[in-house]
Amino acid sequence: MILRYFLRHDLIELEKKVRALQAEIVEVGSRISEACDQGAETYHDNAPFEEAVRHQQILSAQLSNILSILRGAQPIDPPQSPKTVCVGTKVLVIFDNEEKPVELTIGSFRNALNEDDIVSYVSPLGQSLIGAKPGDSCSYVLQK
Repeated sequence: MILRYFLRHDLIELEKKVRALQAEIVEVGSRISEACDQGAETYHDNAPFEEAVRHQQILSAQLSNILSILRGAQPIDPPQSPKTVCVGTKVLVIFDNEEKPVELTIGSFRNALNEDDIVSYVSPLGQSLIGAKPGDSCSYVLQK
């Protein structure tokens, strides 16, 4: 099993997302049942049924993806006084085309809140920063 590191708040958010998806799948299942009752004799021309089935398939795929990620989830707490960049560390980054430094946080395997100032430790930028010490210069090449 592949371990994936998560800050605790990201795990909590992903678990909330799992519960919300499960509830939505049940609700869509009710719509499927209603659509079957409305067009039982012509199920092949039942647009509400087909749309609800497609919606349920999309939700189920999303749920499956999150559950597979959570199977290898390892909760971690950021260190209080890190000596090197690690998950949970705030860093100041100066990009070549920018004058002002940008503050970023090295985040979990997956940023559950989709915040702009969080970079996953598995992203190319995150990987280039992990292990750096204060004052280090790291290079990162943006791939097209």
